[in-house]
Amino acid sequence: LFKSMDGGRSLHPSSTASDAEPECIPYFELVGKLVALALMHQETLPAARFTLALRKMLLSAGPLSVEDMASVDPEFYKHKVQYLLESKYAEGEGAMTLTDLDLTFEDVPQPDVFPDARHELHPGGSQVHVTEENKHHYVELLCDTRMRGAVSSQVEGILAGMRAIIPEEAWSLIQRVISPDELDLLVCGLREVDLQDWKANSTCDVEQETWDLFWSVVSDFTMQQHKDLLEFTTGSAAAPVGGFANLPGYGTIGDVQRFTLARNLNSALPVASTCFNTLYLPKCRTQAEMSAGLLEAIAHRNV
Repeated sequence: LFKSMDGGRSLHPSSTASDAEPECIPYFELVGKLVALALMHQETLPAARFTLALRKMLLSAGPLSVEDMASVDPEFYKHKVQYLLESKYAEGEGAMTLTDLDLTFEDVPQPDVFPDARHELHPGGSQVHVTEENKHHYVELLCDTRMRGAVSSQVEGILAGMRAIIPEEAWSLIQRVISPDELDLLVCGLREVDLQDWKANSTCDVEQETWDLFWSVVSDFTMQQHKDLLEFTTGSAAAPVGGFANLPGYGTIGDVQRFTLARNLNSALPVASTCFNTLYLPKCRTQAEMSAGLLEAIAHRNV
């Protein structure tokens, strides 16, 4: 349904989704409903971190620009868009012309997987060659097709799902007052885990020795391990807007449930209660023992 062209940092609808799954629109509607529920219940969905271009389309936040292509596919932007606009093909010993490149006003987004999935950038575009005179227009149409035109049905599906959950008046207000970057924060939470904020807004029902040992071990973890541990304990790999002081818990919408360390008397490994953001720790004597237990637990968090 979605693809990531920036190393997994963000997602954009796949233009070939219908080729892989002809009845794909209901799935996009489901994604929209999940995002809407996350917004309404003040929960975070770090896995739904959309590209800037997609967020702009969802919010109707102005027209897309060629530069927005960098958020969808940085490599394509560098090696296709900038390559053409800056005439890099004419540089160096192997200099070429646009005639040598034999480009037409047509896009084949995934030639290795779906060679027959072609999109004309305008009617009859497959017969129109790219020249120095029209290359800027070609790039504009190409970027618009990849970001918007070829995925318009998918985007409409997401919007339909969101509008099925969020009242129209509330959604209109969101579109007016929320920026694309703010939508990213509201849906996905903070991009980085602030360890100091995490510790400052945590509580415990363990001995001071265990408390100190835990934070000493976690301070040596990588950022990804911080996110994995947070996901293991709370169900989400990101803190919400406002940080750990606003960590949501089970119950009424808006209720805060602080991250809590508690005693685990029944297991040799840490276990978690995600509804209550509680991590139950067995008695550990050394950092190595604590670290091994935490890493074992988070390694199997999705089992």
